[in-house]
Formats: sequence, C-alpha cells, structure tokens
Amino acid sequence: MPSKKNKNRGKKKQSNKSRSSKSKKSKGTGCCTKCLYMGIILVGLLAVILTQQPAFLFTMNLLFRFLNMLDSTPFDKTYNAYSGTYAAEFFTPLKPSQAGPSNIHKSVKPKSGKIPDAFNDGILLRIGSNQYYPTRTNIHVWEGDGMVHAFKFDSKSNSLAVSSEFMQTPKLQTEMQWNQGIYQAGTEDLFMALNKDPLIMEPSKFERAVKMIKFFLGRFVDGHQLSPFNKYKVVGKEDDSKHYFLCANTDTLAWNKKLYATCEGSVFFEFDLDKTSMEMKSIGFTPLNSSWTGYPFIAHPRIDQFNNNNLMVVGHDVENGPKLGVGVFDTDYNLLNKMEVELQHEQEVHDMSMTKDYIVIFDYNAWFGADLMKEHGKFARFEPNTTSRIGLINKKAFNAGNAEVQWFNVEA
Repeated sequence: MPSKKNKNRGKKKQSNKSRSSKSKKSKGTGCCTKCLYMGIILVGLLAVILTQQPAFLFTMNLLFRFLNMLDSTPFDKTYNAYSGTYAAEFFTPLKPSQAGPSNIHKSVKPKSGKIPDAFNDGILLRIGSNQYYPTRTNIHVWEGDGMVHAFKFDSKSNSLAVSSEFMQTPKLQTEMQWNQGIYQAGTEDLFMALNKDPLIMEPSKFERAVKMIKFFLGRFVDGHQLSPFNKYKVVGKEDDSKHYFLCANTDTLAWNKKLYATCEGSVFFEFDLDKTSMEMKSIGFTPLNSSWTGYPFIAHPRIDQFNNNNLMVVGHDVENGPKLGVGVFDTDYNLLNKMEVELQHEQEVHDMSMTKDYIVIFDYNAWFGADLMKEHGKFARFEPNTTSRIGLINKKAFNAGNAEVQWFNVEA
C-alpha cells in the first residue's frame, strides 16, 4: 500500500500540472486577446487612413519620404524632371509666385534688334511642363503641370508684354486645395526600375525593388477605389477620367476663336487669354463632340485651311493596341467622319500633317509598349528590323466614307 507521503506527492504533482495548464491557458488566452486588440487597432487605423484625407496624406508623405531615402531619390528630382542633367538649370520650373496676374510684364525690351511691324499686336504662345508642387517621388517630364507663356508684340514701342500661367486641371486644383503634390509621379521610377541599359543608369536590385514599390503605391493613390484621392472620384467620369484629369502641357491650339492646351492622349484643355490685360484663365477639359470616343487626341492636330478651317485630328491609346483613330471636325464641332487605321506596333505617334488633298499620318519604327519593357528593358525603342511608313488618306474619299490608306515605305 502506498504511504501517505507518496499520496501527498501525487496530489501536489496533479495540482502543479493543473496550475501550469491553467497558466498556459491563461497565457494563450491573453495572447489571443492582445492579438485581437492589436487587430482591432490596426483595422481602425486603416479605416481612418482610407476614409480621412488628412490622415491618408500624412501616411502617404511619410511612406514616400522613407522610400525615397531608401533608393536615394534627391528632393530636386521630385520637382525638376531634368535634375541631375546638363539641362537642369534651363528647365528649372517657375515658382507659382513668378506666374499669374500679379506677374504680367507689360514693357519688356528686346536685348537687340527691332520687332518687325508685321508682328505688331501679334501673340506668340509657348507651353511646357512646369511643376507647381514637388511630387511624392521622381517626376517625369510627361507628368508635369502645364504652363502657358504668352508674348504680345508691340513694334511701335519695340517691346513685349509677357505673362505666364498654370493650366488649372482637376489634378492641380485638388493639389492646391491641399497645398501639396499628390498625383502622377511614378513613370520615371518604373523606367528606372526596368531599365537594362547601363549607359542610362545601373540601379541595384534593392533600388529597383524600392522603385517598383513606389510605382505601385502611386497607382493605388491615383486610381484605386479605396484611395480617398482616387482621380475617378475627383473627375466623376468612371470610364474616361484619365483623359480629363492632368495632361495639358505639350502644345497650344488656336482654333475656332478658342484656345486649347493639348497633350498626348488627352482631351483638349480650354483656356482664355485677355489680349489687353494679358491675363489667362483656365476653363477646363472640353470634348469637341461626344461621338468621338476611344481615341484620345495626340498633341498636334492640324487646321485644314483648304477646307473651311476644319480640324483634323489623330488619336491613339495603348489600351487599344496598334491602332490610330483619324477624324475631321467642322467649326460647328460636328464630327464629319472618322476611321480606324492599323499600325505595325503601339507607338508614340505624336504628330500628323496634311496637303491640299491628303491627310498625312505616320507609322514609324519608334515603338513603345509593355512588351518592349519585358524584352528589352525599355518602354520605347527604335526597331531596326522594321520599315517606317508614311500614310496618305484622300480627303474627298475620307469625307465620303470610303477612304483607304496609301502606305509608302521610307528608310529610317
């Protein structure tokens, strides 16, 4: 028979086991409770960040500053697309305090020479990419805010009146509301991350990874449904917001008594210029006709002085594949006709031309596209094994709706 001592020892062991099991259960329960509380806090923080715009901007700024530090992005590169190049000083953006109605110069004398009498009361418009606020990361020249410069000639006093003004797109208006850069910076990071040409740059694998993270975070900020700064919500055009949001920085068009700032892959941005005061005012993105869809305009349309000043346009969108949209509008904004043209590959068409009888389009071997990025590490590439082409479209046949493109191969 077991002794009383052995019985007591057995009872103590059992009680110790029960205590240890209870303590383990309590510790496990405590850990689960802490994890639950932490999860609730994190979900709450995330909800605040995604629903409260100030909190979202604070988090975005903090995150991008940290990432810019990791891949050594200089601050100047968030403001001047040419920073770090020989052109950096020449392309330094004008500050907001250097533009606008308070900075119109009415009597600027040329350093030498005499303004021709034929120029008297004439106005020259120039446009370019000019960033208003520093952006969240490296900026590409494509992404900069548009600024128009107007020069009015006075041959009698041999002087010019000069004014400069930002095109206040929905993108810039939103940023001015929050007094900081928010949108459209990431193209340069993508190019740097995927670049395979050592003559351009050789970032490390770590730097490439950081740049890709910045690119996709930027995509989230600009266009994801969960982002409080989603541009689709800002513009209110679910299917076509990218063509009504930012781009107004490449060329100017004076047509049908109106002025437009144009850009690659965008709707024309209308603005007004008071020729007496030289003050400019933004009006907004202006579609010419709702019948023209699917092909945002290139930056350089042509006015057909041979046919009632009709406007000839070409449009393309990488999402449509290697195709061009060609169209003609009359001065009542009627779309007279349009056609779709197949190209050899997606490319930056950028320009068109005309003669008295023909619309002139281009199919060059300077290609761009995601497939080039994957194969060659470049978004744009000169394709040496392909022949460039110039296409002619007969205007009369085009207006009649039965036009075909006559292609002529050219050496390039």
